[in-house]
Amino acid sequence: MASSPILLRGRFAARYVSRGCSVRYGLPIVQRRKASQLSPSDVDEEWKALAQEIKAGRRKSVLRVLEERGYVNQIAGTRDDLETLLTEKRVGVYVGIDPTAQSLHVGHMVPFMALFWMYLHGYYAVSLMGGGTAAIGDPSHRLTARNEMARETREKNAIEMHQQLADLWVKVEALAAKHGFQQQGPIRRVVLNNRDWLGSVNIIDFLSEMGSRARLGAMLSRDTVKNRIEKGDGMAFSEFTYPILQAWDWWHLYQYGGVQLQIGGADQYGNIVSGIDLAGYCAREMIAEIGGDEAKATLMGFTVPLLTTSSGEKFGKSAGNAVWLNPALTSSFDLYGYFVSTPDADVERLLKLFTFLPLPTIQETIKAHNVDPGKRIAQHLLARQFVELAHGAHAAEAAEAEHRALFAKRHTLNVSDLIENTAEPGSKRSTPAIFLPRSAVFGQSFASVLHSAGAVKSLGAAKRLIKSGGAYVRSVPDDDTQGRAYLSIKKLPQDTVADEYVMPEKNVLVLRVGKRRVRVIQVTKEE
Repeated sequence: MASSPILLRGRFAARYVSRGCSVRYGLPIVQRRKASQLSPSDVDEEWKALAQEIKAGRRKSVLRVLEERGYVNQIAGTRDDLETLLTEKRVGVYVGIDPTAQSLHVGHMVPFMALFWMYLHGYYAVSLMGGGTAAIGDPSHRLTARNEMARETREKNAIEMHQQLADLWVKVEALAAKHGFQQQGPIRRVVLNNRDWLGSVNIIDFLSEMGSRARLGAMLSRDTVKNRIEKGDGMAFSEFTYPILQAWDWWHLYQYGGVQLQIGGADQYGNIVSGIDLAGYCAREMIAEIGGDEAKATLMGFTVPLLTTSSGEKFGKSAGNAVWLNPALTSSFDLYGYFVSTPDADVERLLKLFTFLPLPTIQETIKAHNVDPGKRIAQHLLARQFVELAHGAHAAEAAEAEHRALFAKRHTLNVSDLIENTAEPGSKRSTPAIFLPRSAVFGQSFASVLHSAGAVKSLGAAKRLIKSGGAYVRSVPDDDTQGRAYLSIKKLPQDTVADEYVMPEKNVLVLRVGKRRVRVIQVTKEE
């Protein structure tokens, strides 16, 4: 049956939060309402009807949908119990992320995509930023402590990420509507920051309500703790308590929003299990005290798979750097290029994980792709869908047009158009341009120019890239009869200065690193 609100009383009752503070901090507004408002009969009946269709095999359960698309890795509990929980109840579900950077990157998107799918199936969705827990740092699968981050940096990151998540949700709903999704039931979603409650929690309350339920034996037996003690540089008490703080988050979300499911990355299984143990203990005590339904105290979770390429490389990295969702850090052009470079062996899996395309559409796309893999039909669809999700439809359309023009077998892009469409790093527009003074290009080796342009991390890396044939320069032969310049491509020569390939009338040098990373270098006068 549909989930009814959790009623609190006694020592478990949530502290009163005024309506003004709730609005200010983005907290769910807790207030007394009529029972009909809390659990409308039509919503109840609709959910019961959906549950009956799932049980009768006439409709896929949300768990089956997630499994078919590849989101489910490890379940904390049994699959049958999770199936029952998600079928019988419209539970709350959350994904958390610490704002250790100013942007999400591609690797973060897998658990959030699972959350988006659950939201579209009618579940209450919480995107939780760890503004408080980021001050501690998650020690999971690390042998050394994280570098301490200044409070101002954490707060700035939290603001940036909050806006990014809010924008992302808007784009999710737009894409879902485009693909014909009918949202089920009353739709609720929220972006929260755990600093809003962890920052004011009383240490005595924390230790008595949560710390007293944490058993040292279980905490010391965790692989993360054992590895840090035996193989790493030890573990601070603050890091040791990180799973307890995360459990407190779950307990808070459970009280305010009935959140009974957590989705995490592949490295979060231990933290999820700890949360089930600790927050679940509190939930069972509370339900027993108020004489409620024991099913309301069931907490479960699952992890998404660690995303790697078919060659075993960690997905979401490009030349050792994260592929960010913020267009100021990774342009729409580069983001599109990253996905359009996806190997054939990976593209079907990524279409399932990173798009809202129906499975039959994906299967038809793969069939068409296999007829002529050189056209990269599936990769272009993946790139277009993901850039639209991350940056919007206009950015996706522009990035696709530029890539198809730049990488056509017989390219007739007018050089003037190429220059016009370039933009400084940080812009959402078009091909990323780098502005270098004349002295950094003329008379310099290509290795030096690549390094100065930020295309590689070091001069040595640039030399190795050129030697291996992984860097290219575009040159301009004769114009065609309509005055359009054909951009041909050749591997970077090892012993040639860069200025030989600068287009003199435009003062531009066009370089390519790997298969798809293009840099337009605008040569400027010395200041």
